[in-house]
Amino acid sequence: MAEAEARLETYLHTQQQRFTAPEGAVAASGLHSGSAGPNGWQTTTIRDQDAQPRPAGAHQLSVHCTGTGSLTVTLAIGESSESTQLPQCSPETAATTLSVRTTTQATPTTVTIAPAPGTVAAIAYALT
Repeated sequence: MAEAEARLETYLHTQQQRFTAPEGAVAASGLHSGSAGPNGWQTTTIRDQDAQPRPAGAHQLSVHCTGTGSLTVTLAIGESSESTQLPQCSPETAATTLSVRTTTQATPTTVTIAPAPGTVAAIAYALT
C-alpha cells in the first residue's frame, strides 16, 4: 500500500505543476484529490466558500481532472447556481466549465466538487 500511495503522491505533484490558473482568475485552487487516512487514501469532497461580494455579470468556473473517476461540480453565487457532471476524468486531462450569471452583486460564492466513490484524481479549478 505504501508503494501505491508514493506513486499517487508523485503523480499528483506532477499534475499540480501542469495546471496554471487562467489569466484574470479571481480564485484558483491548486490541487485536491483526497487525504491519507488509516486505510489509505480517502475520497474528499471539495467545498470552498468565499464571502467576498461578486459583481453582477457572468462568472465561469473551469474544472480540470486528471486520473480516473467522475465528478459532480456545483457553482453557487448568492441565489444563482449551476451544477453539472464531469462524467469521466482521464489520464490526460478532462475539463468542464460552468457559467452563472448574477443580476446584482452577490455573496457568498460556493464551489463544490464531489468525486464519485473510487475516484482517484488530481483536481484543479479556477473561478473567473
